[in-house]
Amino acid sequence: AYKIKHNAEKPIIFTMRTVREGGMADLDEDAYFSCVNEFAETGLMDAVDVEIRRDRAGEIIKNAHAAGTPVIASFHNFAGTPSKDDILSVMKRMNAAGADIFKVSVMPQKPEDVITLMQATIEARRQFEQPMFTMAMGELGSPTRISGALFGSCATFAAGLAASAPGQIPVSMVSAILKQLRPSR
Repeated sequence: AYKIKHNAEKPIIFTMRTVREGGMADLDEDAYFSCVNEFAETGLMDAVDVEIRRDRAGEIIKNAHAAGTPVIASFHNFAGTPSKDDILSVMKRMNAAGADIFKVSVMPQKPEDVITLMQATIEARRQFEQPMFTMAMGELGSPTRISGALFGSCATFAAGLAASAPGQIPVSMVSAILKQLRPSR
């Protein structure tokens, strides 16, 4: 971790996605806890990402904060889009656990699901002080990756060399579109 941090030109966010969360790591609860907790406690990461549905997410967040490491609490649903109230409940859980930033990513099955996510984002902006980023995956969700800021999402994810989630748009395209939407900045 020391070599990575001191050779990086950009902030480092430690993220461990298991198979259950759309990643490649095949870790049980104890292994996930040990891995994320260890990186969080180094104090070398600019932030760590903690999947809020993990059994010991609150403990990881507490330990990270004790080491001075900010936490992005994340929630991924690759099967669908929860109701607006369920999305807000997830964010309430993130808030209660002490997360510094909220991340919610869902898979819309119909256009109305995208609207549900954006409505939840608008309402969450009114309820919580933490920065948040929300996005819908897949082709249906691609507009959220460009227009999320209009609804309260503070960041987006774009594909660098390869997409890490369904529907990610190449970073060059996202950058060009955002420049056109905000030419005065």
